[in-house]
Amino acid sequence: MSKPLTVRVTAVAVAAALAVSGCSSSATPSGGSNAAGTIVVATAGEPDTLNPVLNYGVDGGSLIFDGLVARDAGNQLVPALARELPAVSVDGKTVTAKLRDGVRFHDGSPLTAQDVVFTYRAVLDPTVDSTLRSDLDMLASVTAPDASTVVFTLRYAYAPFLQRLALGIVPAKAFTGQDVNKAEFNRKPVGTGHSTG
Repeated sequence: MSKPLTVRVTAVAVAAALAVSGCSSSATPSGGSNAAGTIVVATAGEPDTLNPVLNYGVDGGSLIFDGLVARDAGNQLVPALARELPAVSVDGKTVTAKLRDGVRFHDGSPLTAQDVVFTYRAVLDPTVDSTLRSDLDMLASVTAPDASTVVFTLRYAYAPFLQRLALGIVPAKAFTGQDVNKAEFNRKPVGTGHSTG
């Protein structure tokens, strides 16, 4: 066996041994114990932003923010900030969500339909660096006819649209006079933080 091949084989063997030892059941978090069904995930670094408009906690994956809908243990859509699953018109092009009463952001301010409108319009805004924009290609407009109702108008019927409503909602007032891309909020977020319980 040539020397370069030996080095490669040894490196692969060491990597495999480390991978197996890292997966052993005796590895537990410091000061804790493994609970059945618990997964610990390590990431390479901190997120660049804590703003869901800028791709943080995509698809409801954040403990700081709630969307209009969430997923239950069976991966089914359930109401979150919405009172019930949003209603879809017969032609599939209008989706109406009614907000739950009494939901507040962590700073004590009330959640309103304008916050939902702001969040979705910010994603659609071409001056905002959101990679989620292409996920909302079907969305023509989002409006708030009153403080607790949000109406999404689609360019075309899109059956999985309700899944897009898991996007975390941000408080519009936190961005007054600020560039969404550089706002202080991006590092000091204010959400509703699983207020759905």
